[in-house]
Amino acid sequence: MTSQTNIADLIRDGAQEIVRRTVTGVEVSTALADFLNPLLVWPYVTGVISVPELGDGADAAYPAAVHTGANTQQVGGPVQTPAANVACVFHTARILTADELRTGYARIGAVKRLKRPPHPNGITHPMNDVPLGIIFCVESESSLEGVAEQIMALNRTTPSCEWPDMVVVLQKGTINYAVQFEGDRIKGNFLLPNTTDFPVMPMYAHVFARGVGLHSLNRMCGFLFMHLEIFSPGVKLPENAAVEGVSSMGMTLGAYQFNLKRELVPVPDEMRMDRGASLRNLPFRIETLKGNSCRTYSSFLGRKAARSGSLGRCHWRPCLCI
Repeated sequence: MTSQTNIADLIRDGAQEIVRRTVTGVEVSTALADFLNPLLVWPYVTGVISVPELGDGADAAYPAAVHTGANTQQVGGPVQTPAANVACVFHTARILTADELRTGYARIGAVKRLKRPPHPNGITHPMNDVPLGIIFCVESESSLEGVAEQIMALNRTTPSCEWPDMVVVLQKGTINYAVQFEGDRIKGNFLLPNTTDFPVMPMYAHVFARGVGLHSLNRMCGFLFMHLEIFSPGVKLPENAAVEGVSSMGMTLGAYQFNLKRELVPVPDEMRMDRGASLRNLPFRIETLKGNSCRTYSSFLGRKAARSGSLGRCHWRPCLCI
């Protein structure tokens, strides 16, 4: 594990090194693994794996993945790694194209949909045994906005429990999901759930793009370290130090909410107050039967109850705020 002193600067230097090495012909997956391994602690290692639950063949092999278990690569091939030990899978390419994005969705979805063993009884701390899925490229054919449009198009035909968690275009920026609870501002990063066994909450998941250039690697590391600390409780990684001094500003390019099946579905346009900076349910204007506005529902009830001893009747009219 590298010292946490100036860890953000070390990651920024690592981004430049990945760019330099891949220009000279080094595989993106190799450059990424060589960068990540010094930053990780036991029980994690980054390298080439093969997931036996996916069967034999090339589709079971992943050139870059963070996993628990063996500390060294098998001679002559990838490490055989059960799905339960896979903490993060990467799909890597030098240039992100529409075809590479589609392939990344399929490869990451294949690992995410694998069944994991049930959690042990008596667990009281947060657990997330689903692997993170990251599409990592150095450059892209499209702008970040164009990539986000392609992501949202693929989301329409892919179950939300199989979506990649983040797309990194190293020389441009990152796209991932940010959480916003009803009535609050957009907060932090959102880890996509891989289960339907959770209560539906009044929240939104934004498609959030940050055009931070080579600091994309800092953003990715902070996100990855957060997940790894949950995947293996007790592990300590510098998730905050990784993004120290890095801009958190970004742009929301789309938004989703959970339906009653616990699937993420697009937020309807009529629910958007100012195209993503804040999402609100439509407010109501409460009127008497004569059309007079009731300033507050409680004051209306109080006046009616005082006069007639009953709650009375009123009209509820939805109002659109622009």
